Amino acid sequence: MKNIARSYVYWPNPDKDCEEIVRSCSRCQEYAKNPIKAPLEAWSTPTCVWQRIHVDFAGPVCGLFYMVVVDAFSKWPEIVEMTSISASQTVKELKKMFARYGIPQTIVSDNGTQFTSEQFKMMCDEGGITHKLEGKEKPSEETLNVIRQAYRSTPNDCLNNKTPAEVFLGRKLRTRLSLQLPMEKSSMPPSEENRMKMIEQFNRRNNAVPKEFEIGEAGYAQVWKAPQFLWKEGIITRRIGKVNYELKKAVKEECTSCATKCIYYARERQDLDKQFQWCFSMCMNEE
Repeated sequence: MKNIARSYVYWPNPDKDCEEIVRSCSRCQEYAKNPIKAPLEAWSTPTCVWQRIHVDFAGPVCGLFYMVVVDAFSKWPEIVEMTSISASQTVKELKKMFARYGIPQTIVSDNGTQFTSEQFKMMCDEGGITHKLEGKEKPSEETLNVIRQAYRSTPNDCLNNKTPAEVFLGRKLRTRLSLQLPMEKSSMPPSEENRMKMIEQFNRRNNAVPKEFEIGEAGYAQVWKAPQFLWKEGIITRRIGKVNYELKKAVKEECTSCATKCIYYARERQDLDKQFQWCFSMCMNEE
């Protein structure tokens, strides 16, 4: 906090003021470090095999997940290779084990969505299983992103008062605190001459010719239908950029490529053999 404050503003005795703010902040005290660690609480030893099992997931490894089940009494492991770790698939695999070894009295797991789902709860209720959750609740992805950005943009004494972003990326990350500072000019302004030269080379190499379509004009768009592109007829409904148009399908048909690529090559309806040498981004809407 002190390093961040010194990076953006200055006033007399900033360190002392920051420390006083933290000491008087009730929210800061809620998230302060624990002064004393709690004693270790070990699991009790079961009286027989398959009385209590511990379940967790490992992976992904090469696109696969592994459900690891360990019997607390014998330490017997069961490992199931899975392509999906959904709640339904988890329940399905556990029921297979129950068919072989019987229904356990207790299942211990973390707070994963598979184990807190209604399906998992129903399985435990039906089998008279006590489900115990271990570990704290996992923070949301949004909270993790805030923590990551704060850490990466905070000056570190071990890095000669530079931020991890400066050392790793070679630049400072733009944060909300950056709004307090005047905008910096780009260290590498784009060269208009190089940009025009690139455009000229592309147009010359591809024989590109300026072309505009009218709203309501019929045309064809090249749509990906595995394993090749196919021409699909449509009507231009609106222009959404310099070379971007939106087409409405003339025939109601599912467009599988819109969700993934949305880049097609257009050609005029009157001349099916003439393909324009530029790229259009189109959305083939259902009627």
